[in-house]
Amino acid sequence: MVLNDLQLEFRKSSFQVDTLLICTDKIRLYEVKNYEGVHTWADDKLLKSTGVYLENPWVQLQRTKVKLELLLQSLSCQMKVEAYVVYINPEFTLLEAKGDGNYLLPSQVPLHFRSLQMKETLSFEQRRLAERLLQLHNPDYPPHMKPVYCYEDLRKGIGCPACGTVAEAFHGHFIKCQTCGERMNVKKAIKRNIEDFRLLFPDEKLTTNRMLDWCGSGDKDRIYRILRESYQPKGNAHGRYYI
Repeated sequence: MVLNDLQLEFRKSSFQVDTLLICTDKIRLYEVKNYEGVHTWADDKLLKSTGVYLENPWVQLQRTKVKLELLLQSLSCQMKVEAYVVYINPEFTLLEAKGDGNYLLPSQVPLHFRSLQMKETLSFEQRRLAERLLQLHNPDYPPHMKPVYCYEDLRKGIGCPACGTVAEAFHGHFIKCQTCGERMNVKKAIKRNIEDFRLLFPDEKLTTNRMLDWCGSGDKDRIYRILRESYQPKGNAHGRYYI
């Protein structure tokens, strides 16, 4: 049984689970990352080819694993938990990594999940555990920490995925972050920005003009093409929006 995007809590300490697989013999916990480019492994961090350091996702996953195990114990579940960081971007490279099998590179993902094919069905207790975890899921956490914001007050532009610096204009196929030197694919950056807008303003319509303003100064035709490629158009030419 697969459970995705769980927001759980144990002893007033919240933790987020990307994907949880309840199998007949054990529970498998996955932290999913969409990193791109060349990274070098260190025990507590990853070093990007641009010289920028990121927290090693394995460190974050270990904290999540401990909290999950404590929560499972409180639910009288003694099943073993295995944890993996899953790198899903085919353009991701990891150098000098430990060979302990606790991470999955893009080429390893298909074989890993083929090996998990179960010959037995889940027991009643395991299904009840899944139902209990879904009951404990809190999609609104933490309500007291949600920021108050409005569209007009937010800075417009394309954010660097490495350091967060905002580029207020975009031209060509690639742009370079002025702060950390990260090379960004403009098309992918625009798509990320559109998804950010949908998350922040779920009731607002996606239109070409609004996304051009949201992404900063650039090519209106490019915004239009990306919306046409990735979303479904609604309405006529003057009132068209995308879902």
